[in-house]
This record gives sequence, structure tokens and C-alpha cells, in this order.
Amino acid sequence: MLGARTLLIAPVVFMFTLGGAGADDDLGALLEQALHQNAAVQASIEGIKSAHENIAVAKSTLEWSSSLRASASVEERRIDSAPEIYQEDNDLTLTLTKPLYDGGQAKAQTRIAKIQLDQAIMAYRAAEQDLLNQALTALVNHTTAAQSLIVSQANVARLGAQVKASQLRLEIGDGTPTQFALATSRLARAEAVLIGAENRLATAEANLRRYFNEPLPNITIPPTPLANDEVPPSAGATADKAFTHNPDFLQQSFNTRIARYNMDRLLASLRPQLELELSGRTADSNIDSQRRDAVSASINFRTPLYATPASRARSRGLVAEHQAALQQLINSKDALRISAETAWRNYRTAASLITASTAEADAATLFRDGVATEVEFGLKSLLDLLDAEQDMVAAELRLIEARGDYVLAGYALLKVIGGLNAARFGITPAFTEVEDLPTHDLPFTGIIPRVTYSE
Repeated sequence: MLGARTLLIAPVVFMFTLGGAGADDDLGALLEQALHQNAAVQASIEGIKSAHENIAVAKSTLEWSSSLRASASVEERRIDSAPEIYQEDNDLTLTLTKPLYDGGQAKAQTRIAKIQLDQAIMAYRAAEQDLLNQALTALVNHTTAAQSLIVSQANVARLGAQVKASQLRLEIGDGTPTQFALATSRLARAEAVLIGAENRLATAEANLRRYFNEPLPNITIPPTPLANDEVPPSAGATADKAFTHNPDFLQQSFNTRIARYNMDRLLASLRPQLELELSGRTADSNIDSQRRDAVSASINFRTPLYATPASRARSRGLVAEHQAALQQLINSKDALRISAETAWRNYRTAASLITASTAEADAATLFRDGVATEVEFGLKSLLDLLDAEQDMVAAELRLIEARGDYVLAGYALLKVIGGLNAARFGITPAFTEVEDLPTHDLPFTGIIPRVTYSE
């Protein structure tokens, strides 16, 4: 009888505690595949590219600009009875303008663009964490569902054998109709549980296909997501670590800085501006035999004389945006503190439940073995044995769930403190450095620039 219990629990022990370097490599390869194929991760990388290009765009207020003006006119004149005179005038003017001082707009806009780049990188970190957590959750749920199905199948097979034995004893007069009905009802219940386990596995497989290609190799889920020295000593320490490393929270903190520097950008646009203007002009006429060419240079100084109602309204709006960002950050910090503390408590609870569930499964097996012996000597009834065996199966299923919940709680704790990343699994991240990202070089064509872009 003890051997039967060992058979039931063997898949749990194998999937969660065994496996060498090869199994770890398989898990890492699967996660790397999922990471590099995920649309949300790729979208965040495109966001980094866009934010990086915006740094160059932010300096546009200090760039050279040019304008070309051409004009041609034909004039017909007659004075009294004199012959008609046709006058043709052509004028071509090229002007180059270079801002010498833009009031600090480029500096303010560049500072904001760099913060937005940091924010985009942090958005990638968050997307990477979410993908790894979702993929690992899908793997663990699939493993748990597969193990539960094995236990349910073994339980149905065992109860089916008991029904046949009860029927045989009833036919030879050694059993009672009550015992046969009892065994039949237990089998029907176990078959219903088996159908639920099959449906759960089918759902887990469908979710697994969202992240991984088929067929999947036999892999090992690490039994301990965190080393003992990685677990924060308290719930408060977990929250403090989350404030420093959680990418979602750091994105929110960047919003407050951007809102603050938007005020600097507004003030820069209201400061005096200085620009250099170079102009070349050529003109000719069929009346005047001389061609006129001229080159001029000027320095233009512009400054607002007073703050307009629009600028005043914009400044008040920016202050409101900054205050809103600060309040949102406070709200996010409170929510993150609760999430971090809850994740820490859930992990400790899940760890303790494994010990309790293992002890419960061992006790249920010993009790079932003892009842089986007493049934052989007529000290217990078949009903007692069926109840003991059902308790043993339920304990086995709870142990499977406890192991899965423990692994998932560990990953949830890692995620909230910002530690669930590609480096943890030794895989190549989808993003490493901004300079290594390929750019989208779109062709500009025509005298008037046009961008050729097809989706």
C-alpha cells in the first residue's frame, strides 16, 4: 500500500526538485524564446528607440534653418504714343538662420527627453518582468495540472478496481449491496474530479501555447525561487526594496520629474532669444543692364514684452500637472507597500504550507495503510477504508497545489522587488544597450522632403 502512495507523489517530486544543469538550460532556453517573441516586450523596445530619437529632436531649437524665395514679374508699359515697353524682373533670395540663444529651450527639452528615455527603459524592465512572471506562471500551472491529472487518473483506476472487487464479492455472497453502492458512488465522484482535472490541464496547455512553441521538452521548475539570503527579513524591508527597484513604481517617479521640468521648458520659451541671419539676394532686369547681388548678415533679438493670458494659463496647468503627478506617486507608493508586504507574507505562508501539506500527506498514507490492515481483520468497514483513501488522495492534491503556490509566490515576491529579470535565469535579454538597437532609416526623397514609409 505504501508503494501506491509513492507512485502518486513521484511526479511531484520529480518536477519540482529533480533535474540538473540540462533541465535548467531547457528552462532558460524556453524563457529566452518567450522573451524575444513577446509583442509587449518588442513594443517596449520600440518605445526606447522613439525616446532615444527624441533627444535629437529636443535640440531642434538650435538648428540651422533655411528659406528660399524666388519671384519673377513681367510688366507692360506705354507712355503716350511711344512704343510698348516690356520689363522683366527676376529676384532670388536665400536666407540662413542660426539661433544663438533660445532661452534654454533646447537644454530643458533635452533634459526631459533623457528622463523619458530612462522611463522607456524602465517600461522595458517592467515588460520583461511581466513576461517572465506570466510565462513561469503558465509553466507552473501546467505542471501542477498535469500532476493533479496523474493523481486523479490513479484514483479512478484504484476505485474502478474496488468497484469490480465489490461486485465480485456481492456475486459470491461475501459483500453487501451497500458496500457495492458506496464504491460505485465514490468512483462516480472520482470520475467527475478527473474530468475537472482534464479540463484544467487543457486550459493550462492553451495558456502555455501563448508563450512557448510546441512541443515542450521535459523541464524542471526550480523548487526554490529565492535563496535564503535573498528573502527580505521583514515585510517593511520588502517594501523598501520595492521602492528602489520596482520598475512600475520607478516609471511613476519619472512622471513627477517630467512634470516639474515642463515648467522650465515653459519659462525658457518666454525668455529673450537671439539669432543670426545670413541672406543672399540676386536680382536682374531687362531694363537695367546691371545685375544686382547683395549679401547681408544680421543678429536679431526677440523678447516677449509681457506674459500673455495663454502663458499664464499654461503655467497654472503645469503646476496642476506636477501636483497631480506627486499625488499619483504617493498613491502608487501606498499601493506598492501593500503589494510588497502581501507578497512577503504570501511567500512565508506558502513555504510553511509545504511542510504542513507534506506531513498531512504522510499522515494520510499511514492512516490509510492502518485502516486497510484493520479491514482485513474485520475491525473496520469498507466505508472506513474508502474514506481513508479519499483523504489520502485529497492530501496528495493539496501537496501538489502547495508546491505550485510556493513557487509562484516566490516569483511574485521577486517581481515586486524588481528581481525577476533575464539575468536571474542566465538568458540574453531582448534589450541591453540603447546604442545596440537597430534604427529605422526611412528614405527622404524630393526637393521638398517626403518620407517613404509602409507598414
